[in-house]
Amino acid sequence: MPDLVQRQAAITPDALAVAAGSQRLSYQQLEQRSNQLAHYLRGVGVKPGSVVGLCLPASTDFPLSALAIFKAGGAYLPLETKTPSARLQMMLNAAQVAVVVTHSSVMGSLSGNDRKLVALDHCAAALQNHSRLLSLPSNWRM
Repeated sequence: MPDLVQRQAAITPDALAVAAGSQRLSYQQLEQRSNQLAHYLRGVGVKPGSVVGLCLPASTDFPLSALAIFKAGGAYLPLETKTPSARLQMMLNAAQVAVVVTHSSVMGSLSGNDRKLVALDHCAAALQNHSRLLSLPSNWRM
């Protein structure tokens, strides 16, 4: 999937890629922002084979983050924001999740076990410091 988004961004950069409510992302925006987040995730320890928790309210951040996790080499475990904390902890522990991409509004139910929480609303400025470019391996296939 990352290679398909990358190609589509090159062909139709301004075309609508993701919409959620009033939020909109073009293919170019999706590509560039997911690259920045992928760099950030690699910096906090996501590597090929990592399982990353993904617990976000409905928004364009969910598909963007899923794409970034794939680009960083990981797989994502989708987590519903309204799931009871004890259940979330059980799921995170069972999947050996060390990093969770989330939002500050749901962070409280996700902490524990030295888990790194990446709250997108808190790290927005840090993401801007990462490259909008990311090279995918030539043999990349999902």
